[in-house]
Amino acid sequence: MALWQALTVTLVGFVLTGIVGTWITYYWQTQNWKRQQKYIREKEQSEKQMAITQELSRLLDKRRYRMLRAYHSLKRNNVKKLADEWRKYDEILFEWNDNLNGHVTELRHFFGRDKQDYFESYLIGEYYRAGRALEEAKVAIDSKRTGDAKTHLDGVEGILRQLSHNTNLFLKELWEENEIHRKYIEEKPQISYNNISKLSCWYLLKNIFVTRVKV
Repeated sequence: MALWQALTVTLVGFVLTGIVGTWITYYWQTQNWKRQQKYIREKEQSEKQMAITQELSRLLDKRRYRMLRAYHSLKRNNVKKLADEWRKYDEILFEWNDNLNGHVTELRHFFGRDKQDYFESYLIGEYYRAGRALEEAKVAIDSKRTGDAKTHLDGVEGILRQLSHNTNLFLKELWEENEIHRKYIEEKPQISYNNISKLSCWYLLKNIFVTRVKV
């Protein structure tokens, strides 16, 4: 009888160990896969945020630079120089308008409503206001109305200076948000079979039950 009891206990223990071991392995692999997928999504989002910030920085810096060049050419009223600078200004203006809606949508999706609203409601409006004054000054100069051109140009430099300051602050916030997100991802421990420090029995059991409670 003692022999049968010992065999029964051994058999039951073997079966239970196999079942529990299989379940633990399956559960761990499933959770590990979920974490890896989440990490991949977060990394892709961080890379997309970085690409958006770089593109916006390039576009905003280029437009500000071309606006200032156009402004100084209008102020000096150098016909040959003005024609060249205005052509370059038109090129960046076309690129700006061609990509504007896409950038607004990306800001909303990747950086939130506040960043989108500030860009759309303030920055775009100020760039339009300065650009409008430059265009009116250009028309006045082409029509030989230098007095009207000077009137339109008065204050444009101040608008561009303030716009440059606010644009830099806006881009600084985007870069800081990028950096926070990047550090969060890099410092986040990745649990995998390649990370042996996370594979102790105690860690596995604790992680399984803590994760189960959170879910």
